[in-house]
Amino acid sequence: MTLLTWGSENSVGVQALDEEHLELFEVINALYVAVLSEHGREQTGVLLRRVLGCTRRHFSSEEAMLAAANYPELAEHSLKHQSLLAEVEELAARFEQDGLILNDQSLNFLHYWFNDHLQNDDLSYTAWLNTHGVC
Repeated sequence: MTLLTWGSENSVGVQALDEEHLELFEVINALYVAVLSEHGREQTGVLLRRVLGCTRRHFSSEEAMLAAANYPELAEHSLKHQSLLAEVEELAARFEQDGLILNDQSLNFLHYWFNDHLQNDDLSYTAWLNTHGVC
């Protein structure tokens, strides 16, 4: 029972970023399983905060790598990160402050944004980073 499935088609050709993406896959899947298994708010809260922390660290790491390689689309990519992070932060705030009960529907957007961002945005920088010595 998983929300996301990692495969070679998800590789951006940079080992460090692939490892971060895989970590995000795993923590999002753990949150999804906890929600479907109706684990308590404490456990789902821990996992949701972990998703948020992993997302922040990954976006920061990825943007630093793109900046070091002078990626020409960095500003646009960063704006997408800000938008995605705001959505995860809003979900976490609604859970923590408003008592939002997480369910499979409330987590479906994680599947959408992660897969969509990875396939449509992240894979576009692979060639740039690889030609600039980042593997």
